[in-house]
Amino acid sequence: MSSLQFQYEIPVDEFVAGQSLYNKLKSRNRRFGQAALRILAGVALLVIGIYSRPGVWMALDASAAPFAALATLGIASIYGGFRLLFPSRYFRGAYGPSGLAGKSYHADVNETGLRVAGEFCEWTVKWPGVQLKGEDERVLIFYAANTIFIFGKRFLTNEQQQELRRLGGLG
Repeated sequence: MSSLQFQYEIPVDEFVAGQSLYNKLKSRNRRFGQAALRILAGVALLVIGIYSRPGVWMALDASAAPFAALATLGIASIYGGFRLLFPSRYFRGAYGPSGLAGKSYHADVNETGLRVAGEFCEWTVKWPGVQLKGEDERVLIFYAANTIFIFGKRFLTNEQQQELRRLGGLG
């Protein structure tokens, strides 16, 4: 039985790459549809607010509050749509609260599954329990039991990367 063991960390760049890859694998088409819907709704709210006849607004309120409310909702909706398309900034901000900075992990990967141990936690997952897996130029990820396992390629030799791909069924 083949076994692969290595130590690794999850720095901010690998965290962002892993979260982005997971996000892409999980909701490929749905994310674009939701983003487009939010952006279009935001533009519609702005257009309605700008091009409405003043008489319509006067009936609701004599001040500019209705336009300000529509403009704020429209801008927020457009911003949310773009954030769905480009989530890296959000993931970078989520790194600090994640508690991963400066932590070291030990991974033991074999034909049965993977075992990852940190200072205070330990996870063991059998390969049939892995729901998503993928890789990009920076990371290999495996998603199981509501946990994303992010393995930065810079912490692995080429041989270790090949063995991890083979054991994890990535190719």
